[in-house]
Amino acid sequence: MAAPEKERKQKDEQKKPSSLAGFRNLAIAAAIALGLRFFAMEPFQIPTGSMEPTLIGREGWGDRIFAGKFSYSRTFGSDPKRWDVVVFYLSEPGMETKRLVKRLVGLPQETVEISDGDIFVNGKLERKPEAIEKVLWHTLYDGTYSDPVEARHWPWVIETGATDAWRIEGGKLVADNGKQGSRPSTIRYDGSQRGVGLTNIYIRRSYRAFACPYCGKEVYYAVDTAHTWVPCPVCSKEKGRPVDFNVVLNNMLGSSTPFDRYPVTVHDEVEMNDLAVEAQWAGDGDLGGDVTLTLLTRERRFSVRYVPGISSVVVTGPIGGVGEETLKVTPEGGRYVMKMAFWDDTLAVYWKGQNIWIKEIEPKRTLMEMPKPASSVLVTAGRGKTSFDRITIQRDIYYTTDGGNQFAAMSKGAYGLFCNIQDGQYFFLGDNSPSSRDSRFWGAINRPALVGRAWFVFWPLNRVRWVR
Repeated sequence: MAAPEKERKQKDEQKKPSSLAGFRNLAIAAAIALGLRFFAMEPFQIPTGSMEPTLIGREGWGDRIFAGKFSYSRTFGSDPKRWDVVVFYLSEPGMETKRLVKRLVGLPQETVEISDGDIFVNGKLERKPEAIEKVLWHTLYDGTYSDPVEARHWPWVIETGATDAWRIEGGKLVADNGKQGSRPSTIRYDGSQRGVGLTNIYIRRSYRAFACPYCGKEVYYAVDTAHTWVPCPVCSKEKGRPVDFNVVLNNMLGSSTPFDRYPVTVHDEVEMNDLAVEAQWAGDGDLGGDVTLTLLTRERRFSVRYVPGISSVVVTGPIGGVGEETLKVTPEGGRYVMKMAFWDDTLAVYWKGQNIWIKEIEPKRTLMEMPKPASSVLVTAGRGKTSFDRITIQRDIYYTTDGGNQFAAMSKGAYGLFCNIQDGQYFFLGDNSPSSRDSRFWGAINRPALVGRAWFVFWPLNRVRWVR
């Protein structure tokens, strides 16, 4: 065969697609996928709202996660750890086996107690680590002061100082206490205007159609009572503009009974113990910027104050026998971001998003028959003019002794639920405690039923993240 003809045939053979090679690659890819599916990680769709706000769930279109099947392997993995989010199988009499996802709170051979929203293990308060707590905070109020809706439902009352010292101006919440000789003024959060106070422990979420009052279109949208308004995702002219929640609520109820479409009962009202408040503000030179954030919880008062003259943050309260601590901070450009958080009898202070101080506080327990003292969030501005860009109030999970039925008469965080966990068993609770069927009903779960630890959310794309 002539050399040119031989070269031509070799080139033709190279150009021909190899169906065998393509099939082989496809088979390898399928084998890898199946291997990962059955031996390494398993996809799972969150079916209910029992783990909100950590995982959003609804039948057919909840968050999709991967669970690591090696996580708790006795050969390659490790023992389950408290606060892990775990996928497991549940078999109830007369019902088909189903997969569920909950948070692990009790380990083998422990006694778990729920008291005033917190978890006690063997009689000792079990504090959630800060990294876990960051994903569990649920927003009760988020004021940005850039829309007239905020003025109509301004949820603050004057506690001390001149009644005209506070106003909404130019998209800011402004406190103007004058100059020389002026006194600080204080406002206190009052959610009665919004229907969302410091007592809401149930994340009441509904995915219903409502009519936008601006464009008139019906929108299928998630609505949460943690917010007074929701943005209309359809209306182009008013896109992003807040929609008055009262209008949304009326449209959601329509002609149906409230219990069919939206839980408007008050069984979830309890005075919150664990709260966080954050403020972003600017001051006018040495006269402005002096701001104090205060949490009043279970008759204990914690405050954090930024003092511009000495560029320091001063923490006060019953903090382990120390009445006051001063922390140096670095201000930049006359703008400040400060947060105080109290959860599981742990007090923390943040400056520009960074933790600068944290301390464990002696637990204060309240008996079942005792009324829960009211909680308060206060914001105080010193002399001069201070402009707030944003104030946010959040709450921690409040574990209840009863749940899974939004119309049930729940214990108001009393002593009352004890579970003695046997060897090889684990106790699980949902993050949306009043709306979660979990170990409070079934009891502890045997280790062989555990599928694995929830690793990360892979769908929808705007919620892709590691699960904590």
